[in-house]
Amino acid sequence: MMERSFGLILLSLALFVVSFFLPAYQETYFNGLGWECAQVCLEMLKPGSDEFNNPDRWYFGSFNLSNLAMSIMPILLLTVFRERGVPLSIVIVQGILILHVISWPVRVWLSDSNGHILWGYYVWLISMIVIFTISICREPKSGKEKDHI
Repeated sequence: MMERSFGLILLSLALFVVSFFLPAYQETYFNGLGWECAQVCLEMLKPGSDEFNNPDRWYFGSFNLSNLAMSIMPILLLTVFRERGVPLSIVIVQGILILHVISWPVRVWLSDSNGHILWGYYVWLISMIVIFTISICREPKSGKEKDHI
């Protein structure tokens, strides 16, 4: 089970990295690869870039948390949580971040913009879902299993 989990973690991390080089979003004045979308989200948080209380600032800025979590969680699964289960609080935060990521196509669809979500976004989302699923399924190892590793 650990070998399969290890392979899935590496696959999801590779998908996550590749998603930054794939087309992710397109509209009239923006045709962005994943890294360009991430850059826009980072710039939303710069002081003076927008009004402090603008909901768009906090909505798009929050995607940075998803990227940060996706960068850290595979490393944690391969090290800290290799021998034990992932705490429920971390799993809940991952679930909330995934719901936030899933909300983006819904928001685009409901908006009056002519934006289109492209396949890089879906690769990005799949990588997060795989890590989330591994986090949910990760069970602590018993004493006997630890001796054989």
